[in-house]
Amino acid sequence: MPGDATLGIGTGWMKDEFDLLEQPFARRGRRTDEMIEVLRKLWSGGMVEHHGAFYEFDRLEMSPVPSQPIPIVVGGLSERAVRRAATLGDGWFSDLHTTDELRGYLAKLAAYRADSPRAGEPMQVFVSCMDAFDRDAYRRLEDIGVRTW
Repeated sequence: MPGDATLGIGTGWMKDEFDLLEQPFARRGRRTDEMIEVLRKLWSGGMVEHHGAFYEFDRLEMSPVPSQPIPIVVGGLSERAVRRAATLGDGWFSDLHTTDELRGYLAKLAAYRADSPRAGEPMQVFVSCMDAFDRDAYRRLEDIGVRTW
């Protein structure tokens, strides 16, 4: 992926943290979706504004802007998190899966990506695989589309 920085995000899983900050746990996914939109606006350069459900600001300009796009890699295992990674993100990261489990996740990611406005754009997948310990296992991961672990 281009540039020197990558942003990894997730929506969070601990309801107590949201309660402590008086934020609705049930809306964390929609908040994350909007934040991805806000970040991309800010990083694009020039004057931007945003009037959304969670974030609101009048015209402003972020300066300096990143010299290259900052990839956003989304974590999460729920159906919605996988869809978010494929449709809004530049990648997805897993959390200790078997090769067979990863095969299923990769199929979902590919299907969601193909059915999104980002179809055809590259997507990075970062995995931690609990049953890949030798060269042959890593080759099997490559065979199913994994390029980074």
